[in-house]
Amino acid sequence: MDYEEITELLRKDIKKWVLEEQKIHEVDAVPISAQDKLLLNSYFEPSILNSVKIKIVSSIPAPDFSPKTKKILKQNGFNFDKIAGLALVDCIVMPMEQKVKGLKWTSLLFHELVHCTQYKLLGISKYIELWVNGLVNNDFKYEKNPFEIVASNLHRRFEEGKKFSVSEAIINEAQYHNIKLPYQTFS
Repeated sequence: MDYEEITELLRKDIKKWVLEEQKIHEVDAVPISAQDKLLLNSYFEPSILNSVKIKIVSSIPAPDFSPKTKKILKQNGFNFDKIAGLALVDCIVMPMEQKVKGLKWTSLLFHELVHCTQYKLLGISKYIELWVNGLVNNDFKYEKNPFEIVASNLHRRFEEGKKFSVSEAIINEAQYHNIKLPYQTFS
């Protein structure tokens, strides 16, 4: 398979999986706690903090991708097993072990909320398109995916106690890389 065929297959399968998982988990997900909102309200738009829900699970569910996608990911050494949290558009899924770790919980929640903000600004299709491109273009190295780099950099700034707007930081990053954001407002 060539690059275009691989990225198209991955986009299709990942989008299908994200939307299926979102539908499954949002049913009994809960709003972000008042305590977490208080800690995060100077970073995120109120519409993000008020719309995103959280589902605590025993472990992150393994993706049920097509055999071709599973083969491509396995051949390239990419494994979803190492993911500590998962942003599914406006639903964050996290393992129970993360919930009990205090500040680590808030840091992980922050990181996943960055991805929810990216989803909101880009739309689902564009987010997945660019996320897959970032994965494939960086040898399937999760930590080299530009979306993960941005989330990790903002996460680091958060842990250092710096105050900033996540949406403004994402918009600035997109402008720097000439990425058109379909949605630049939070209403």
